Amino acid sequence: MALLAEEIEVAARYYVEIRIDPSELVEKVVRLRPMFEATLLALESETSPLVERRSVAAAQRNVLGGMRYG
Repeated sequence: MALLAEEIEVAARYYVEIRIDPSELVEKVVRLRPMFEATLLALESETSPLVERRSVAAAQRNVLGGMRYG
């Protein structure tokens, strides 16, 4: 997403400098939207107080063969 956004920004600046219509960037801008929405969804799921998470220490113990009770 960052690379595409940077490509759009650099091209847009160039078009403004040479005073040409940047309409050929529309396709790239449209491709950016689903990437942005997926990023927001991932951020929301990672920061939501409603999502139950296990601690990193507990996950590491289970991977290393620790026993889980309860």
